Amino acid sequence: MDIKQLTHWPDEIINAIASVEEANIYIRAGLKADRVGNRWALVRMDIDWVEHMGDGNNTILHHARKESEINRQQFDHEKSEYWKNRFKAFTNAELNAIYR
Repeated sequence: MDIKQLTHWPDEIINAIASVEEANIYIRAGLKADRVGNRWALVRMDIDWVEHMGDGNNTILHHARKESEINRQQFDHEKSEYWKNRFKAFTNAELNAIYR
């Protein structure tokens, strides 16, 4: 079964995935496709830094020897908008748990 049939992720996400190993990291992490601004993204609300960078994931997800292909200013803007919107979606109970 291919990645699209397994995950039902939109083509925009499937086309951005560089390898089966990369897709498997996202699948194991339980990421779901969701709209972030005007673009599709894989999201999970409770992912942590160790899970993102550990277990050899860093070398699969980040190609250190390859020059970045993203527009850094655009990415920073999209990332800022994402976190603003995500913060607005928190309930009071969630905010209290975060800031106790």
